[in-house]
Amino acid sequence: MSRPPGESLADVAARLLDFAQTCLADPVHPETEVVVFTHVGVIQTALRVLRGEAMNGFGRTQIDFGSISTLARRDGRFEIESIGVAP
Repeated sequence: MSRPPGESLADVAARLLDFAQTCLADPVHPETEVVVFTHVGVIQTALRVLRGEAMNGFGRTQIDFGSISTLARRDGRFEIESIGVAP
């Protein structure tokens, strides 16, 4: 059985890093918040790639549909504040 066509994890990671460099760069105002709505594959990727981690274990973190995951940028680095919190 072949995999359906679509983005590879490397493609998603590259697109996510480009977005982060363009849209999530250090803001002029430190208290600026950015809200992003996306699907679980991008969230799984963001949790690793934006913190400089390998993609090992991709998909093992349970993230429910409609849940909220929060990353904060401090001193130029992303840190996880929450994963998969029910609204």
